[in-house]
Amino acid sequence: MTLRIFQPSTASAERTETSGHATTWPSRASRRSLKSRLGAVAKGGSQPLEAVYHYAEQTTQKGFVFMDTPGYHPLAATGQGGANVICSTTGRGSAYGCKPTPSIKPATNSEMYRHMVEDMDINCGDVLDGVSIEEKGQQIFDEILAVASGKRTKSEALGYGEAEYVRGN
Repeated sequence: MTLRIFQPSTASAERTETSGHATTWPSRASRRSLKSRLGAVAKGGSQPLEAVYHYAEQTTQKGFVFMDTPGYHPLAATGQGGANVICSTTGRGSAYGCKPTPSIKPATNSEMYRHMVEDMDINCGDVLDGVSIEEKGQQIFDEILAVASGKRTKSEALGYGEAEYVRGN
């Protein structure tokens, strides 16, 4: 099994002039994005990182790999070269689907999960209420296997995914 994690990034930077030399520092948004990307890598646990890919680059390495993607989730998911199932954690409730690829949405907090239970597949906020990381990991793994075996995600049941991609003029 190959675990592909995508994490949105930003491309902005701040430039400062110091003693005649231009120095580029990551912007505040980029620093937050870096922290977020590092958090995504941490979700891989102790498994070794096998490869890092640019957005939409074809993944060829098996195992735990990382792809740097745009910040808009539907576009980020589009670049997942070869993904059969997408798990996209959300703390704010991203209501979207990724047809034709099923998108499992683990909610990061219980309050949001309760408000959007019809669209969130897994409540991960219950870890704060005592569910062990091992139990939650097993639940997520079991859900991935079930969806890969034909179970429909909540987004699929709602018909999300038809109009996610907007084309500019």
